[in-house]
Amino acid sequence: MRKEKAPVTGREDCSAGTDNSTATRKHQSRAVQRAALLKWLQAHQQITTLQARNELGIMHPAGRVQELRDAGNDIATHWHWEADATGKEHKQALYVLLSCKGGAA
Repeated sequence: MRKEKAPVTGREDCSAGTDNSTATRKHQSRAVQRAALLKWLQAHQQITTLQARNELGIMHPAGRVQELRDAGNDIATHWHWEADATGKEHKQALYVLLSCKGGAA
């Protein structure tokens, strides 16, 4: 005996305005994110976690920083508290470029 899938009804509002096709996604590869992060650090010497997310669209800056370190760049991490856009305080990293011997790899 084979079960038939019932049609999904009443869920139209859940998918309204969303399109998960890869053709319309704005996706940045890790390589593109590393390059953007390194370019920012070379220009500004430092960036916070929230800046990387808000300014560069990098949702996991710690991972990209580690990859830049693995490529030979000397990046220090300093911890401090900073408020987000809602005013809530978060402990976050401040990444400081000490030397750029490697690339974005």
